[in-house]
Amino acid sequence: MTVSLKQKLHTLIDKIENESILNELYQILTAKSTIKEGLLWGQLSAEQQNEVLQSLIESQDPLNLISNEEVKRNHIKWL
Repeated sequence: MTVSLKQKLHTLIDKIENESILNELYQILTAKSTIKEGLLWGQLSAEQQNEVLQSLIESQDPLNLISNEEVKRNHIKWL
């Protein structure tokens, strides 16, 4: 990675005042930097990888979760 790109990222981050955006960016970068690439992960496109990471972040918000009981009620015909 070039120093120029890192400088651009630092500059961009320094300009962001919205804490929610900063938290989301932090979570994405943290998830990206800690994931060990496996066979399946390596086969995903960058867009697919980003969607998976975004889903992970969204799943950490309790407001986005549905209880197991509710899922069972809503999908009883398939169980």
